[in-house]
Amino acid sequence: MASRTPIARSLLVLVFLLLVAVTWAQKPREFTTIDEYYDAIGEEDVDDDKDTDEEYTAAEVDNPEADALDRATPEDPMSLPTCLLCVCLRGSVYCDDNKLTKIPSLPKDTSYFYARYNAITSVHKKDFEGFNKLRRVNLSNNQIKSVDPGTFDDLPVLEELLISNNDLTEIPGLPISLVTLAANKNSIIDSGLPSDGFAKMENLKDLHLGNNQLEHVPPGLPENLQLLHLQNNKIDSIANDTFCKPGDKTYVRKNLGDVRLDNNPVLLGSVPDAYICLHRLPTGRF
Repeated sequence: MASRTPIARSLLVLVFLLLVAVTWAQKPREFTTIDEYYDAIGEEDVDDDKDTDEEYTAAEVDNPEADALDRATPEDPMSLPTCLLCVCLRGSVYCDDNKLTKIPSLPKDTSYFYARYNAITSVHKKDFEGFNKLRRVNLSNNQIKSVDPGTFDDLPVLEELLISNNDLTEIPGLPISLVTLAANKNSIIDSGLPSDGFAKMENLKDLHLGNNQLEHVPPGLPENLQLLHLQNNKIDSIANDTFCKPGDKTYVRKNLGDVRLDNNPVLLGSVPDAYICLHRLPTGRF
């Protein structure tokens, strides 16, 4: 066989090189990391988006307010987070007229809490436990029948407790910091009053106990008391020492200027010496 010409040999070499080049180009490239792969194809690591989605989903799962919002229904307002169900504004929480059946979980920095016109039937110690900034609680116009012992006693700066128009038969324990107690329009009886009266409550100025079932003026009225409303009860007698000190003719109650005893069975004029220490006579039947 005649030997191949130089041109033929060159063509064979060229074909061989082309085959090698095509084979190399079709060989899959190996990558040691996923980042090398996405760098090679010019795309971002989709795992970054996946991680973000997973983190976002985890955040939703771990967020109790998000869970509560998903579960909330118009028929069950208590399932809403407190500051979505109520209005929270600079230490004040307004939950009026929200169909509440219990005290919601409150922010710990709550200073003023309003939950009027609801359907709350009981108040538990845990509802206000550890609320060291709480100054005012307004639970009027509910259906409260019971309050756990110690619920309000341990609130160090509570000044106003408004629990009027409920179904209470006794006054709950009170802190000595209290300035105003409004417990009118309940069913409070004499045995439901504090055992030692209100004598230790030196800061108490306003005491609203009208429209209850009391048969006597509460004992141990503090010296700083300015207002005492006992209208529409069952009080049938007044003693000389109810307001004054019979043994001390110079004693004067300097602060007590508003006493209401109207619409009670008692005839105030039957005990004229009972008011000699007061600046103003009580309102009532004389």
